[in-house]
Amino acid sequence: MVSLFPALKGRYWYITSYVFVYFMIPYLNYFIESMDKRLFQKFLLVCFVLLSLIPTFGRTDFFRANTGSSPLWLTICYFIGAYLRKFDVKVNRSKCLAGFIGLSAFILGWQLFCVQFFHGKLGSAWTGAYYSPLIVIMAILFVELFVNGMKESPDKLANVLKWMADGVFGVYIIHAHALLWDKVIQPAITNQMKVLATQNTLICVTRVIVMIAGIVVITLLLDKIREYLFRLCKLDKLEMTVAGKLDAYFPLT
Repeated sequence: MVSLFPALKGRYWYITSYVFVYFMIPYLNYFIESMDKRLFQKFLLVCFVLLSLIPTFGRTDFFRANTGSSPLWLTICYFIGAYLRKFDVKVNRSKCLAGFIGLSAFILGWQLFCVQFFHGKLGSAWTGAYYSPLIVIMAILFVELFVNGMKESPDKLANVLKWMADGVFGVYIIHAHALLWDKVIQPAITNQMKVLATQNTLICVTRVIVMIAGIVVITLLLDKIREYLFRLCKLDKLEMTVAGKLDAYFPLT
């Protein structure tokens, strides 16, 4: 039943949140355009304190952001992205890369430490939750890396990003499916983390990267096969028709 109706059973939280944000975009944009830079900064600071710092270090999800897996937090992410774009925030590319790699290594090391000595029960909220300050900073650095890359080689990188972006949603749908996640991926990750916790750092990092890359590549290929079958059955045209009608009724500007 969960596999047939995942959204009704609380699965695919991102899709549910995305649909909410999608219909709110025209009104969110109106709010965004009405704020100057200083007011926008104050607004984001309040959101960061109430929905990131307090839940993370106070160990209580007071405003029900559900560790970041909620429409509320996805809306905050939209505001952060809007601020970066509206005011053309620029961060040095080398600093972005160094910060992203450093935070990634720290979070991975801390998670392995928790698995080894505390069975994963210590500190997972402030290194693993989507609203964790560390995760928020990493996400901003990651966005800035791609923005800088687009400016330096727009055509080449744009083609790569488009090819990947077309399949990213499919990767999420496939790997988070109830049967695949509960029966295959999650048990495999749990077992691997227990093994990695006993090995040296270089091996840990390498195997985690290979594991993640393997999941992405396999599910991305499956989604490309799905796209081919859709074109073969001409379902892609139906998809574009429905999307066009939704855009006409709910313009994003």
